[in-house]
Amino acid sequence: MRAIMYLMIVVALPLAFTCPADCVEEWTNNRIGISEVPPPPFTAVSANVEGSSTRISCWGRVYTLGPTGLPVQIRSKDADLLAAPVRLIAESEGGAVEWKSTGMKLVKSSQAQVILEGTAQSRIGKLDWTCTAEYDGLLRYDLQIAPSPGATIDKLEMIFSVKPEHAQLKWQPGVWPADRHGRLRPGEGVLVSGGADWYTWLGDLDRGLAVFFETDEAWDDPRRADAFRIERQPGSVNVAWWFIKGTKALPEPWKYTFGIEATPVKKTPGGRKWLLAGHLPVGTGNFVIPWATPRALRYFGYPKATNSRKYRRLVEFYHKQDIKVCPYVLLNLLSDAAPELSAHPEWTGNLVAKGKGGSGDVARYGDDLSAVVPTSEYIDWIVWKCDQFVRENDLDGMYHDFTMLMVLTDIPQGFGYMRDGKPVRCYPFFARRELYKRIYTMLKQYKKDAINIGHMSGCLYLPYLSFCDIIVTGEHFGGAHFQGKTYQELLPDDYIQAEIMGHNYGLTTVFLEQWGNLAPNQDHRFLLGLALLYDFSLWIGTEAEKPNQRVYKAFREFGAMDAEFIPFWRADDIVRGQTDEVRCSVYRKQRGGAMLVFFNRGKEARKMTFTVDWAKLKTQGSGPVVARDALPAGWDELVDNQLPVKGNQLTIKVPAEGFRLLAVE
Repeated sequence: MRAIMYLMIVVALPLAFTCPADCVEEWTNNRIGISEVPPPPFTAVSANVEGSSTRISCWGRVYTLGPTGLPVQIRSKDADLLAAPVRLIAESEGGAVEWKSTGMKLVKSSQAQVILEGTAQSRIGKLDWTCTAEYDGLLRYDLQIAPSPGATIDKLEMIFSVKPEHAQLKWQPGVWPADRHGRLRPGEGVLVSGGADWYTWLGDLDRGLAVFFETDEAWDDPRRADAFRIERQPGSVNVAWWFIKGTKALPEPWKYTFGIEATPVKKTPGGRKWLLAGHLPVGTGNFVIPWATPRALRYFGYPKATNSRKYRRLVEFYHKQDIKVCPYVLLNLLSDAAPELSAHPEWTGNLVAKGKGGSGDVARYGDDLSAVVPTSEYIDWIVWKCDQFVRENDLDGMYHDFTMLMVLTDIPQGFGYMRDGKPVRCYPFFARRELYKRIYTMLKQYKKDAINIGHMSGCLYLPYLSFCDIIVTGEHFGGAHFQGKTYQELLPDDYIQAEIMGHNYGLTTVFLEQWGNLAPNQDHRFLLGLALLYDFSLWIGTEAEKPNQRVYKAFREFGAMDAEFIPFWRADDIVRGQTDEVRCSVYRKQRGGAMLVFFNRGKEARKMTFTVDWAKLKTQGSGPVVARDALPAGWDELVDNQLPVKGNQLTIKVPAEGFRLLAVE
């Protein structure tokens, strides 16, 4: 949450308000945001059952399930991810346990959801499984083993084997600069091990695989040093959940719920599609985020205008300039001033921010904020409340702060469990997912091009971020831990590839810059060059915004805002001569011509000659190729600075820790 408001909205003082709790029937068990038709841009999920094998298909991915319901192969973006089938491995009395399928049936098949159920038998007991697949490509598994009388088990684990070429990058929960986001370190054997880890993504620059669980109840000891591991073996990189170690009887029954999701989850338009409008009328963006102030929203982050008439006038002001309005709203936190809490105190958990005596946005209200327990009743209410807010004001989307997982321990309401007489926390992926899915669907039902924005800042959890058009990150670099750092230090390539760029996840990223506590006098061109190289956009709101505006003015004038993005790792057959320090990404227009971004990460300027396949840039006409500076050094106004092109050779000088933006026709 930002410490200063982004836009000042002048509206009137609060009016009288009737709590929806007085008329519960208006929102209880509503169906808002629930649909059997996937919202755009998602497409239908389908199942094809052939004997003991089932193929589940959705946009960009195919999951092939074996006779026990687990994937034997997962295909994403025309590549097979798995080096071996997903395996539930059990050992008993010194030998391996074999699971034999005893039945599988298709329980449901709609455009939005496919449900399969099956059973398998072994000498240690009966396995019942349910696989629920949804249109964004997430597979939820619910497993249960009913042990045979007197059966003991020596080992029980689940292993996901990923092909090494698709397990180059890793993302796990953790605070930067922990060895959890970025390139998977080299070497054979165990690379990562420790207690049960609730979320892991392995992938490459184009695709990946996430696996996760909500509770560690299935482990005999989730704190065991080998309860979780990532290991490299010949031909595979394995993620292993080691549930039971050492001879013991299974619980009656043993249960486990987990999820699998291959990425990318949807086609992303990239960072040029949506640009945050800054200081109008100077700004070049196409959407705006009216901030939470007492003059705007009735309570902090609460989806209700302080004065609806004047709020609608604000929306109309932006709409006349073709700018979409996506106001600041909270889904995972609730102000203690919200009248609903008097009727539903069970909705809120731990205090997150104190308004009274605090500072920043929350202090303007003087109300405390607490985390929300995402019960089905709360989800019904907040979706209904947001739907009202959107329709009353003709909004074009919403910006949700604190788009985070927020672990919970609320056993009476189904979040967490008891171990050794003590409550154990839960990672509420599926409840958060239901909330964000319904909000996303509600917005798309109102306007197909509505924008759902989640501010996650380092919390890259796909089960619910699938339902965001834009993710906002970068604010986590505003903490004291990063005092005096540079973005050159904070943003190595592998970190950007594993967390920020978004293309291998199916997300469009806006990076929120944090200059206040970092090293002074950093050149903004470094960060802007990275954004162009990887096709994400920047949220600035300062004088540094001016070069950002000029860059996208160049894109707009050249007609490349909707161009095909070809990242440097797939453009090396178009622009040959790239190095580890100097790279080139291409924005290719459909009808001919392209923008080339040459970025130099090095600390010295480089004059280099590149071999360019002009034909692959779809340049038009029979005349000579023309390449010119779209944005000259110095951030001056755009000029026609033609560069020398000799045959297929292009020679340019790229500034240190900066970039050149070339228009090619």
